[in-house]
Amino acid sequence: MKLLYDGIGSLHLSEHFLQKLHSSGAQSACFSPPREFLLKKRLNFRNHRKIVVIDNSVGFMGGINIGDEYLGLDPRLGFWRDTHLKLEGECVRQLQTIFQENWLRATGENIRVDAGSTSRDEVPAPEAEWNDRIVLVPGKPGIHDAVISEALFAAMSEAKETIYAVTPYFIPDPSIAASLRIAARSGVDVKMIIPGISDSKLVLLATLSHVQDMLDAGVRVYRYGKGFIHAKVLIIDGRLASIGSANLDMRSLYSNYELLALIEGADPVGRLTKDFMNDLNDSVAVDAEEFSRRPAKQKTAESLLHLLSPLL
Repeated sequence: MKLLYDGIGSLHLSEHFLQKLHSSGAQSACFSPPREFLLKKRLNFRNHRKIVVIDNSVGFMGGINIGDEYLGLDPRLGFWRDTHLKLEGECVRQLQTIFQENWLRATGENIRVDAGSTSRDEVPAPEAEWNDRIVLVPGKPGIHDAVISEALFAAMSEAKETIYAVTPYFIPDPSIAASLRIAARSGVDVKMIIPGISDSKLVLLATLSHVQDMLDAGVRVYRYGKGFIHAKVLIIDGRLASIGSANLDMRSLYSNYELLALIEGADPVGRLTKDFMNDLNDSVAVDAEEFSRRPAKQKTAESLLHLLSPLL
């Protein structure tokens, strides 16, 4: 067993826990150790992917991390709503390759799954390939590696009837924001669910700073009321969907290591659409007129966080 954890996301991971893990025969590695990457000015380059590969035959990816809050045990957030994906077949091999690349970057060690041994040969970077109506899109930091932003932009640009989006953090880049506004103004039914409560008050204020522009363009925005919604799902015309670790925010689109799955097929997309409608029933629509009358103090805070949003 190999466990790879993000240094910033796992700041409170205890040495005692790791010692118990190692005593059982497992290995662990820290991706982006805070002190080391602070000196290299790469503290923003976090591994936000959530990957599990079992026997190189079954894989899991999506929005779920390992933590008590994901079991609904955080009394402030309560019920935790998320979406994760189970993969089988050839696409699991690509998921394994992505993990191998991350492990190599963190440890310098190349995992050779077929032989059960390791070497320091370089693992080739994974490429997105269609397989069984699924394409995995691994995103990396950098403006020139913004493949996730490009994939989402391309998908939304093709929408003819509906765009349904769920995101816990909505701090979009200009292209994503423009795609949603243009689609809504073109007659596409654009619905977006954001949290009612959030695990970060600052990020929620930054999210709300973008809502007015969406409402003015005809995007219908809903705030989830059953607990905290952490799912990252996009559904286009009921025929194409994306699930992954990437939020619709600048950090996910340009700074983090992320992973997205694009899915075609009536059954999986239909199930995701049903889940979206259930979430919609647990959400409250944001009334444009009422939202425009929110307190001046909140508007000022939103404006400040809007300016700082690329850093959040």
